[in-house]
Amino acid sequence: MIQYLIVDPASGAILGSGAAHTWEDATASTGSLGICVDLASLPFEPAPDRHRVVEGQIVDAPPPDPGPALAAAQSVGRASVARAAEAARTALMPMRDLLRERDAVSWLAAADPDLADYPLIAAEIGVTASTGSQVAQVILHDLAARAPRLARLEGLMQEADVAIAAADDPAAVPPIVAASAAAITQLTEDVP
Repeated sequence: MIQYLIVDPASGAILGSGAAHTWEDATASTGSLGICVDLASLPFEPAPDRHRVVEGQIVDAPPPDPGPALAAAQSVGRASVARAAEAARTALMPMRDLLRERDAVSWLAAADPDLADYPLIAAEIGVTASTGSQVAQVILHDLAARAPRLARLEGLMQEADVAIAAADDPAAVPPIVAASAAAITQLTEDVP
């Protein structure tokens, strides 16, 4: 009994194997597909995913192109990191703090600020500090303390993007995303 490989003559891809009593029977059963060497003469059994046939010789096949699957994994990974970053950015600098910062900067820049024009500053007088100017200073000091975390957030996002782009296998993307999301989330753990 002859054991043989069924090979795509155009690509050299191994499509399968077969058995026949004679080479004539093997040729008749495969039609237009090429037939390679008798498997009994090989020191190993070729695997369709790891080998191909070039000029009658069995060679290692190039690794499969991750192409669309990798691009999809990278796209999903970038979106996941972006969602984690947006959540962290919102926790580090919520809209309320953006408005407080705007009022504090404007208050300190004004020659004679009117409390009626700065309701957020007015609401904190007697709680945060005694005067509008002191409240504005405290607000800016508190927000400035968050600047290093915001800068680190931007750095983590860029690092994640570089690592995701460098991934050469779709399976490599989820661990990158998980590590990046964990590092991003950690930035907000003790934010009031």
